[in-house]
Amino acid sequence: MGDAIEKLEQLYRDMSPTLLAYFRRQPALAGTAEDLLQDTFVRAIRGFDRLHASVSPRAYLFGIARHVSL
Repeated sequence: MGDAIEKLEQLYRDMSPTLLAYFRRQPALAGTAEDLLQDTFVRAIRGFDRLHASVSPRAYLFGIARHVSL
């Protein structure tokens, strides 16, 4: 379990600035960007098996982010 947590932490450190920028570029979402980022990672944690199995964790997270932003 510790290894999974470390992977998630590293993924968060790597991807959170990019995802925040994605949310902030959308004027209607800019004020809630941090909340949307949190929701994205909560959903990623819930679907950790799919995230872990994905070929591109970046693409998987952006897919979640897109749905969260809708």
